[in-house]
Amino acid sequence: CKSINFLYYPDIMKFTRTKIICTIGPASSKISILKKLHKSGMNVARINMSHATHESAKEIIDSINIINSSNAGSNSRIGILLDTQGPEIRTGDTSLPIELEVGDEVTLTVRDETDVETSSIKVNYKGLIESVSVGSQITVDNGLINFKVLSKESETLLCKVIHGGKIGSKRHVNLPGVRINMPSITTKDIEDIEFGIKHNVDFIAASFVRS
Repeated sequence: CKSINFLYYPDIMKFTRTKIICTIGPASSKISILKKLHKSGMNVARINMSHATHESAKEIIDSINIINSSNAGSNSRIGILLDTQGPEIRTGDTSLPIELEVGDEVTLTVRDETDVETSSIKVNYKGLIESVSVGSQITVDNGLINFKVLSKESETLLCKVIHGGKIGSKRHVNLPGVRINMPSITTKDIEDIEFGIKHNVDFIAASFVRS
């Protein structure tokens, strides 16, 4: 679940109490699809900078500006929301998905990829070992897979699988209840925010808000 904080500009959507936010990706970025979404009730177009490039985001912004220009004077202007990626913890690359069964014991490691055994799961957060305690829960892939920490070493965690499944490459890792030692706004976020300001987006969303 992602925390999203954004400013509200009442002049953009002042006649509707319920707002529909649509995430725009490759399948929905054509102007013909955006017009259909708008006609169906879309109030805000969300651009997810975890996946979008500045080039693809600019194409979406330009298309929405065209739609808004064609509806000048109406009360149905589409707002543009740029959603920053924020800090991310992910698993490493794997040639084949790793199948995990409930009760299995696996190793999570922060060592360099070249040092990782095939039975280990690489995590890209160097502070992982210090951040968790024995008994802590670690979730992967938005909570589909869950581990319980059994023991710690300097660069590895021995974990028990609580909820199993397949882990592919670069899956999201969450540490419930743990304050991670990562910046709330990354260098990429700053570049994306500057891009959003340059192109006059209406909202900027911050991920992993802590206070």
